[in-house]
Amino acid sequence: PGDRVVCTSTLFCGHCEACLAGMTNACDDHRVVGVHIDGGNAERVAVPAASVEPIPDNVDFEQAAAMAVSYPMAWSLLRYAGRVRAGDTVLVMGAAGGLGIAGVLVARALGAHVIAAAGSDSKLERIREMLGAHETVNYTRPGWAEGLHDVAVVYENISSPELFDAALGTLRPHGRLATCGAHGRGIVALNVRMLYRRHLSIVGGTGASVEVIREVFAAVGDGRLAPPPVLHRFALEEVAAAHEAAAGRDLFGRVVLRVGAG
Repeated sequence: PGDRVVCTSTLFCGHCEACLAGMTNACDDHRVVGVHIDGGNAERVAVPAASVEPIPDNVDFEQAAAMAVSYPMAWSLLRYAGRVRAGDTVLVMGAAGGLGIAGVLVARALGAHVIAAAGSDSKLERIREMLGAHETVNYTRPGWAEGLHDVAVVYENISSPELFDAALGTLRPHGRLATCGAHGRGIVALNVRMLYRRHLSIVGGTGASVEVIREVFAAVGDGRLAPPPVLHRFALEEVAAAHEAAAGRDLFGRVVLRVGAG
């Protein structure tokens, strides 16, 4: 009682084969708060204790809300599925969104050289200034990927038919594309010859296990990983405007609802 906690949005049974193996995000009854049950647009919310984590002392409620889903997802994909190592070059697609910002900051925390890709020069400027990306590229420009050839891991959360093939083509031999999103329509063409000739891998993932969630929150707590910037705040009474903003393309990161005194 009295602890500051954040909901990780992941619900799991705790007793299926996947849960017993520690892969709670692959639970047979995996559900998401705000998708399969009502979410956080309310003054009071009840969730299982296993679906919340203590907020590090150096993180406020707004930062915790913004990182609760995206940080564990990015950490799981980059550190484990993508096997990012210090010195690797990582291309982060959609780098101005919530998942993209997490990807940039997690890749940097893992010691990678980060190339951030987004669809506007103004967003790329913010990415350089606020997130410290080493390089940036605007993927609305023709030939945007032509100069990128030695990428170890592509962090992909768009799945756009206009961008996917070019992003995959930046990978060096034995490179890996890790994906966790499909808001760019989700159906893409795949150059299979390039896939097997370069020994490439494509891996997907949903959420993160409880163990990984605790690991990434510990990294934020001890300063190895920076919390996310929060630029878009709305009161609960402005929830309609918040959803309208979230549906637009002018955001940088997450929209956060303030409930009461917080």
